[in-house]
Amino acid sequence: MIDEREKYRTIIGRILQGETQLFLIIVDDHKKLVSRMVWKMVYKSAEREDICQDIFLKVYKNLAKFKFECKLSTWIAQIAYNSSLNFIDKKRVDLYDDFHTTHAGIQSLNDSGKDASQFIEEEDTSRRLQLEMDKLPVNFRTALALFHLEEMKYEEISEIMGLPIGTVKSHIFRGRKILKEILEKKYKREELWL
Repeated sequence: MIDEREKYRTIIGRILQGETQLFLIIVDDHKKLVSRMVWKMVYKSAEREDICQDIFLKVYKNLAKFKFECKLSTWIAQIAYNSSLNFIDKKRVDLYDDFHTTHAGIQSLNDSGKDASQFIEEEDTSRRLQLEMDKLPVNFRTALALFHLEEMKYEEISEIMGLPIGTVKSHIFRGRKILKEILEKKYKREELWL
């Protein structure tokens, strides 16, 4: 069986030789990663979609520069991270897009098979956690999201964020600590199921 690195080496080689339709494989394989990263950093849904498209455009334009020194997903995540940071610096966007959040919650209920009251309680807890997490500095928030939601290793997060591993660990630790303090001050323990 062909490993991931060889799979992408072959695909990228063919793309660079003119088989541009193969880029859709790269997009399909990485669109969830990119959208989750952008989602954690930028909150307006219309702008997130534009940023995701811009990220894949940058990936396409820079494929020839990718030298397989890291995983393709790490390289793409680094582009997503930097593009999102650049957008935040330029725009200073509002924190939340309530319509998209509500729509996503309704869709999740339809897909979950849970009863409505259980789903609402879990959604409320998740929403509270997300709202408080959004208040963290972007580096803490991003490190936490990559570690806990994307289940990336410290080394990958370090490459994506361009930070030493010790700093990544510190961001995750400090982010958790701040988040816990905020949540404990604001909510009763039983409300959060801690």
